[in-house]
Amino acid sequence: MKLPNRTEVRKIVDAHKQLRLNSCFQSAPELWPKVKGVIRPSEYPEQEIPQHDGRGYEPYPNGGIKVYGRKRVHFEKITFHHPYNGMKERFRAELGKGNPVVISLPSGPQHWHGYLVTEFDGNEFVVFSKTSPPNSLTIETHLSGLLGINPKVDCLFMSRPKDV
Repeated sequence: MKLPNRTEVRKIVDAHKQLRLNSCFQSAPELWPKVKGVIRPSEYPEQEIPQHDGRGYEPYPNGGIKVYGRKRVHFEKITFHHPYNGMKERFRAELGKGNPVVISLPSGPQHWHGYLVTEFDGNEFVVFSKTSPPNSLTIETHLSGLLGINPKVDCLFMSRPKDV
């Protein structure tokens, strides 16, 4: 399945909300099934579990599967360390299969934030995210602007089992 274009992805992300201050680790993975058409834009299956706030990608079983509606989604967690050898190649491969990539990066000394990598634009990967409530504004930027000198990038690769 081909990914929606950047304008369509932006509409999906604009309609999405990060519901709580520390729910970005659920918010970013929710964008994947919304962009892929697995769940409706009005659904928040991960953010409905406030116990997962601030737990990173722990609730997503590495090599495991979760069911959204009646559709199964597979998870693979990989951390790339600076200088991120192989990361961009893996992103290109996933995007080529029609799968956006969920990532998290440090956003301060004690905080991390989740993003969705959706396309390759020239020499740049386009990423989307949401700010914390109450505004929950859309962030659209390029990955290179976020990487800086971060020591690592945590990635959550999601796919439908037939894509695995």
